[in-house]
Amino acid sequence: MELSVESQYGSKDWSIRDPKKNGRDKVAIPSTKLQPDGKTVVLSLPGLTRAMQFELKFDLDAAEANRPWLDSRFINEL
Repeated sequence: MELSVESQYGSKDWSIRDPKKNGRDKVAIPSTKLQPDGKTVVLSLPGLTRAMQFELKFDLDAAEANRPWLDSRFINEL
């Protein structure tokens, strides 16, 4: 993985699959599993590859009025 240095602050998003392509790659989530605590959801991300940054966007509805809370922990060897 190589960092692309730009003259202006910040960097563009670059594809991991095609480093010459500007933009982001989508990764499918083919399965999810709700854990026995009823709060934890484990995501399967088989298409995930090494990257300097990873962004996960989600849109969830909660049973309670408060907003869903996200604690991300990645236990995987890529």
